[in-house]
Amino acid sequence: MTSVDAGVVRAHVVVTGLVQGVGFRPFVHRLATRYGLAGSVRNEAGIVSIEVEGMPAAVTEFVRDVRDAPPPRALVEDVRLAEVPAVGEHGVTIADSIGGRVRDPAIFADIAG
Repeated sequence: MTSVDAGVVRAHVVVTGLVQGVGFRPFVHRLATRYGLAGSVRNEAGIVSIEVEGMPAAVTEFVRDVRDAPPPRALVEDVRLAEVPAVGEHGVTIADSIGGRVRDPAIFADIAG
C-alpha cells in the first residue's frame, strides 16, 4: 500500500488539438518536473493523456501552462481535467503511445530541428 501525503491531489488531464509530433510529451515532462509534480504522459489516439499529482496550487499552475503556454508548434484546442485518487507516485514518466482509430487526427509530422 502506498502512503499519500496530506494535501496531495491527482488530476487526469486530456489535451486535444495539434499535440502529437510537436514535442508535447517532453514539454509536459519538463513542466511537471519544474512544478515538483509526479505522474506520466502518453499519446493516445489523437490526444495527450496526462496524470499528475502534487500540491493543489502546483497542479493548477501546471494545467494553466499546458493550456496557455504549449510548445511552439502545438495548438491546444481543449484541456479537460478530472480529479482522481492520489497514489503516492514519484517522478514523471513518458509512457509509450497507445494507438487507436482516430476520426480526424491532428498530428504534425515530426520536424527536425
